[in-house]
Amino acid sequence: MTQTKILLIGAMDKEIAGLIEFYKCHLDSTLHSQYPLFVNESKSIFVLQTYVGDTNAAIATTLALNHFNQDIIIKIGCVGGNSADVTIQDLTKGI
Repeated sequence: MTQTKILLIGAMDKEIAGLIEFYKCHLDSTLHSQYPLFVNESKSIFVLQTYVGDTNAAIATTLALNHFNQDIIIKIGCVGGNSADVTIQDLTKGI
């Protein structure tokens, strides 16, 4: 039975720091000499940092898609919602 590979994508340090800690990931490589890729020991969880902006997100995600064979891709982050009222694990939606 093959292991499910999950790619978690976030832009900012504060968006991915908790994931890296929770899944016990380490820096594995840097895609295109720019986008840090963190991996857990079992090589089943990948955390990619894209930095801010749609262009960075598109480039980094495309590089990851071409480099790995992920089963699940999840984009996480606050999408500009850096309000003091928003805390970790809050779900928000646009108006």
